[in-house]
Amino acid sequence: MNTGIDKILAKATDAESIELKIFQNAVIKNLSAYQSDPTKSNKINLDAAKEAFENKKNELTHKYFKRENKSGCFESTLQVL
Repeated sequence: MNTGIDKILAKATDAESIELKIFQNAVIKNLSAYQSDPTKSNKINLDAAKEAFENKKNELTHKYFKRENKSGCFESTLQVL
């Protein structure tokens, strides 16, 4: 596992950690399937697994590390407007 995921897992609840690991395993499984049989269907499954994993990882990163990610006093440019 990489350091970013380890940091998230250290802060996340048990349920969140399990869910993130499930998504990560889905990426690995679908990548293997796509490498073995590079069909359009397997590519769609791989892309969906990657998207679900990234969404969960981003959600947890924002939840537990949002203060660390701030570069200014506003979370987005839209808040300034």
